[in-house]
Amino acid sequence: MAAVLIVDDDDLMLHMYEVAFANSELAVQLAKNGEEAVRTIISSKPDLVLLDVMMPEMSGIDVLKKIRENPDTTNTKVIILTNLLDQAIKKQSFDLGAKDYLVKSDHTPVEVVQIVKNQLTS
Repeated sequence: MAAVLIVDDDDLMLHMYEVAFANSELAVQLAKNGEEAVRTIISSKPDLVLLDVMMPEMSGIDVLKKIRENPDTTNTKVIILTNLLDQAIKKQSFDLGAKDYLVKSDHTPVEVVQIVKNQLTS
């Protein structure tokens, strides 16, 4: 069973995506901040990370940089899932190897689950 880590500092968002993934046949883990995300990625090695950008302490971009610097996690698939419509951040995300950049308001949670599944099989 493939494992997905969802990283978001908003409890409501975490719960909403956790519910959406409940019947997806994917194992889901949650992290509430960037530091927790990095620790979980290093220890659990999820198959894919759904990563918010705007978080306190450590942004999603900083998380992405940290996991790319670590030889054990450098190839971890990451999809950015954010409310931030910023072309510079989007470009930076792709430059750091993000597989996709999704704006939360453009996709339902069910659509996000399908995008994740498609990414895991590609």
